[in-house]
Amino acid sequence: NETKLKKSTANSYSSLLQKLSQKLGPNHPGYTAWWNCDDTNQFGSGVGFVIQNNLTQYIQRIKGTEDGRFISIDFLFSGSLKYKFINTYFPQHGRGTQHHHNFQQELIKIIDYAQHQGYKVILMGDFNVRYDKYQEKLLAGSRTARKYQIFDYLTHNNYEDIHPTFSHQGHSYKFHTF
Repeated sequence: NETKLKKSTANSYSSLLQKLSQKLGPNHPGYTAWWNCDDTNQFGSGVGFVIQNNLTQYIQRIKGTEDGRFISIDFLFSGSLKYKFINTYFPQHGRGTQHHHNFQQELIKIIDYAQHQGYKVILMGDFNVRYDKYQEKLLAGSRTARKYQIFDYLTHNNYEDIHPTFSHQGHSYKFHTF
């Protein structure tokens, strides 16, 4: 069940949070939500975070893109522990290959910059390309296509898919988180 909100329907930040809190329902009063979507095309974008209220005091910055395909939250904890959480929804590769490539390039720059600034980066989202197909190419010794650039980057920079399988009713399925 997807929630789609237009930024323009919220007259202020508090109005937006009130709408999101209503979507969370009365059973989740200890959480705050942040959402980013494209006002002009709500059906092609939308990413967000739901954060427990006791962690919001550590939030330093929340950033999103105009097209609603990216949101990040920077946390600063005691002891100078810095984390950047990124949630992304890649454009489909088949529709606008250059747009998909540019999006990958921009995301890689953001990750590189965050790492340079001392952040530990946690990346999640829908990359709109199949990780299992990427792995097949690697195992076969084949060259990977440009659409897999983000996976090449993550692999070469020691990122790890922390949930590579999904179990349901005793069966295990490949279900990659990136």
